[in-house]
This record gives sequence, C-alpha cells and structure tokens, in this order.
Amino acid sequence: WKILLIVFFNHPFFAHIPTLQRLYSKTFGKHIVFVANENTPFDERVLRVPQGYGGVHLHLAVAQVIQQRPDYDGYFHMGDDVAVNFPALLSRINPEKIRAVRWESKNDVFKPIPSETWGHWFVPWGLPSIKEVFSCFSAKSMARIEEAFGCKHCVGKCPSDLAYLPSRFVGDFSRNAYLFQNTFLEIAIPTIFQLIMNKPEQHDHLKGTYVWDNRARKNMYHLLDNVNLEFIHPMKLSKNETAQRVESWINRSATAHSGKQQMLLCKA
Repeated sequence: WKILLIVFFNHPFFAHIPTLQRLYSKTFGKHIVFVANENTPFDERVLRVPQGYGGVHLHLAVAQVIQQRPDYDGYFHMGDDVAVNFPALLSRINPEKIRAVRWESKNDVFKPIPSETWGHWFVPWGLPSIKEVFSCFSAKSMARIEEAFGCKHCVGKCPSDLAYLPSRFVGDFSRNAYLFQNTFLEIAIPTIFQLIMNKPEQHDHLKGTYVWDNRARKNMYHLLDNVNLEFIHPMKLSKNETAQRVESWINRSATAHSGKQQMLLCKA
C-alpha cells in the first residue's frame, strides 16, 4: 500500500522536522509531507497551503494536499503535537476503512443550547458557519445527516488531529472540505466522514487518548508504557527527553506487534 502521511504544523515549529522524520520514516519512508499555513516563514521542507491556520481548517489543508498528490491508496493526517504509535495502529487497520476518533452528535444547530460551554460553538467557525453549510445541503445530504446523527440539523463533534482516509473517499471528502471551509475541524471532519460513508461499517475508531487537563499534562510519560495505545495528544517534542521516550515507545510497540499481520506500506 502506498500511503501518504500528512503532518500539519499548527505553529511553525519546523525545528521538530528531523525528530518527526526519525519517528515516522521507518513506517512511511519518503512518503511524508509537512504542511503549514502560507503565512508561516518559508522553509523548503514544508508545503505551505492557503488555508489551515492554527489547525482550525485542517480538513481544507488535507484536501489541497490530496489535490497535489493524488496517486496514493490512502492518507493519514496528524498534527505535529500528536504522538502516533503506527506499529499498533497498522496491526489493526483495514486500509479500505476510514479511521477516526469516536465522534458524538452535536446539538441541533437551529436549536442551540444557551448554556453550551464548548468554546468552538458560538464563534464564527462554529455555529454560524454550520448554519451556512446547511443552507447549501442537498436533500440527500440532509437525509444522511439525520440517519447518522438522529437529528435533521445535527453535526458530529470529535478531536480530529489524527485520521485515515482511503483513496476511494477522497473525491467526496475534498468536495465537502471546501463546503465546510469556514468550519472548525472538530465539527467539519466527523460530519464530512458521515456524509461520505454509505454504511456505518465503513469506518473504525482509533484507540488513543487526549489529555485535556493541564495538571495531568505535566506527567504523561506513564502513558507511553502502553504499547497498544495508538496515539497520545498532546505530546510536545521540544524536549529531547520526550522525543526519546516517544521513539522508545514506538520501537517497543514494533517489537510487541511484530508477530501480527501488518498493513504493508511502500517506503521507496
């Protein structure tokens, strides 16, 4: 399988590129592209795209990379601050299925809950943008939304810093990415995935962890003891110790999963 890994920089921490290459080239070989917003400083190692600033519109950046590099069997995208255990992930992946974090149904966009506390809901890239998108939906899309989320005007919500998209879905994904171009990725990506799938069994859930509590983030190294965990977010690579521990985690996982059937990737 020829799979492209798209690593998106929320901020121009391009000094981390050698570390990211060391961590993931064992799996993807030369098939890694580093992406950032066009307003970031020029770096010849980085593909700069018009949209995607701060990761808010990551889905649009992914669509633009796919347009430029269409000859792949599938595409992983990840934020630069996500530590991904690809040996574990690839031991459980079906390359024909979408892989994403488990999503939940968000509120009816035309009946918003005033007490909603999620910071990305009542901002321009949240509720207002979704209302605009719904005004452009076809009857087929509206029916698919209702089937997927149990509500005619509901959307999905989930962390979306890491996902896998098989090539058979890229056309529909890209078209919807432009439709959702002003929408926050944690709403846009799970909603797009539901729109482009014909059946629920066309996706599997990623098995990882997000650490949102700032106090818990001070002591995250114990998570690297679990070689079956597929990803950890956030994992900042600015510290050499962190990078070394993540590399050790991936190497130990590769050993632990060496006897299992792996999705074989083209590295040349």
